[in-house]
Amino acid sequence: MIFGWAPLLGALTFCALGLSTYAAPDYWFSDNMSFFLRQLGFGALCGVIWGCILIFSRWMKGRLFKGVTLTLAGGLVLLTLMTTVRTMALSEDPNSAETPDLKLISINLERLYLNDKTLTDYLVAQNADILLFQETFWWQQDRLLALDGLTEIAGLGPYPEHLVRGELGQTSIFSKFPITNVEYIEVPASDVRNLTGYREIVIVDIETPQGPIQLFAVHPNSPRSPTRWQERQNYLDLLTDAVRRRQQASDSPVIIMGDWNTSPWSWHFFTLLDETGLNTAFPNGIPQTTRFFYDYRLHWILGAIVDHVAVSDDFQFTDVSLGPDVGTDHLPLEVELQRIVE
Repeated sequence: MIFGWAPLLGALTFCALGLSTYAAPDYWFSDNMSFFLRQLGFGALCGVIWGCILIFSRWMKGRLFKGVTLTLAGGLVLLTLMTTVRTMALSEDPNSAETPDLKLISINLERLYLNDKTLTDYLVAQNADILLFQETFWWQQDRLLALDGLTEIAGLGPYPEHLVRGELGQTSIFSKFPITNVEYIEVPASDVRNLTGYREIVIVDIETPQGPIQLFAVHPNSPRSPTRWQERQNYLDLLTDAVRRRQQASDSPVIIMGDWNTSPWSWHFFTLLDETGLNTAFPNGIPQTTRFFYDYRLHWILGAIVDHVAVSDDFQFTDVSLGPDVGTDHLPLEVELQRIVE
């Protein structure tokens, strides 16, 4: 009896946790379940299969067991439908037939040395126009560069000559094109004594050959606790306000890119794009793991989707893809765009 019921009830719990993402998005716990919808859905699917096997094999003949199995199947269908609708509402299909004007790459370095050979070999091969890094930790980078006899890395190897360092030493933007203006927005921690909780939004105006763009480099706090979740919410609210303010002041296209620490299925991600009129796209149209845990080979099982790009209607996606394991716990997010000229 326990042998039949335990897996089924566990799968029913998985399904309920997944649905809570859509039912109660303003609560820390349920919103965080959006990071694990794939895993929760797979667990629910296993439960449906398990229940059907036991029912058709006549090991579990009771009406209650059949009813719970049917309820689980209905919940899984609802979860799948809602996730599919949310994905389709968010995602724009890249037009691979168009020639890109701009290539960007974003990587959360997690302290990875900028002169690491695996990283630099990858960046040389990609030859991106703009590089965005999170968790650069410039105080550490400068020490490592000094050990290599270097005082600066901008303009060396794969790194373009124009560089903006975030005031907190975390965010970095390298650009092949001139950076004409920089704005920093500091997002304080809930506890002012918690220095690691401070975050920033770095906004740069870049003069590309196709015209100026406004680039927002982002990296809010990871919502691992109710306090940190609220800090991320504050960050997203400030980001929304900054985008709106910039859109009213300038006609230049907008790009937001980085480690958002937000699931693509979170209501708050959807709301930000809706309120700013921005579009996003995923590799092959499907949200895929960008941040993995423990081992890259397990990234499909133990991973989350937190790195995103969003652009204004002035751009058409021509390609969105993920790079290889370069030595950090995030995969590079590669984006190619074409400027739409009316």
